Amino acid sequence: MPTPAAFPQAPGRTTVQRLAVRRGPAVGSGLARRRFRTARLAARASRLAPRTFPRMLDAACDALAARFTACFSISLLFWFPALFAEALLVRNASDAALIWSLTVPGLVQTLSAVFVCSLVGAHLEGRPAAPGEELLHGLVRSPGSVVLALLTGLASTVGMCACLAPGIALRWLFAAVPAVYVLERATVFGAIGRSVTLAASGGAFLRWLGCTAIGWLMILPFTSAKWALDAVPERSSLEEYVALSGHSFDLAVAALAAPLLAIGTAYAAVVRTVYYFDLRTRREGLDLELQLAALRAGAPETAAPPDEEEGA
Repeated sequence: MPTPAAFPQAPGRTTVQRLAVRRGPAVGSGLARRRFRTARLAARASRLAPRTFPRMLDAACDALAARFTACFSISLLFWFPALFAEALLVRNASDAALIWSLTVPGLVQTLSAVFVCSLVGAHLEGRPAAPGEELLHGLVRSPGSVVLALLTGLASTVGMCACLAPGIALRWLFAAVPAVYVLERATVFGAIGRSVTLAASGGAFLRWLGCTAIGWLMILPFTSAKWALDAVPERSSLEEYVALSGHSFDLAVAALAAPLLAIGTAYAAVVRTVYYFDLRTRREGLDLELQLAALRAGAPETAAPPDEEEGA
């Protein structure tokens, strides 16, 4: 809205100047535009900040919503064939059904987490990256992520069998391993050491425990569907109730459970990614580092000395 500004020039005379925003194309030198862009970068709220675990869960919801289509699709792409194959094994009463149910779901969660971490990591860092590039990067890091999942899972299981406390401690120390391996392009053992170093700071355990416990409760409605359908008596009763049988019923069950598991798996992976960024923000000031890099990218190439700017 135009704002009048009065400038007295002589007794009895006043000049009124009205200022209005021009709606045409922006006019100005490149230096002025770069300074304006720098001011916008400085005023923009960063997606990274030290957070309590409730705010971390809230940030995970926002990040998943921002990349929902890609994260959900890639997770669904893994879950649907896995559930359908498991249903076929259960129907044929194959001995491999038990082995499949104990190993494949964990593999699906690991592979889904790799791609979700790559997609969400670019979003949280504010990097302009195409989904195709991030998916390709996730594909490259998938074999090593599977090896890491086996190593950390085995160590955590041994700790749980020995005593509950060491097992929980190992899960906490290894929580950032997938994100470190994917986003920092670390080696397998380098990712483990880096995760332990990041996690071993004051207060990190409580934040991880809160994120893990509350996050598990949040995805419980999505994962409980598979638990219910894994039981053979429930599957038989449901098959008798609906007008489907055989492979048609198995396909319908997979189509029903896969989207729910895809949402739960994607959100769990986003929570772990947000937790990794929170560790780096607290220990290394990652949010300030990224803001400084953005300011340098938007700063003018050559700035006039203060005396010249004041004289202008």
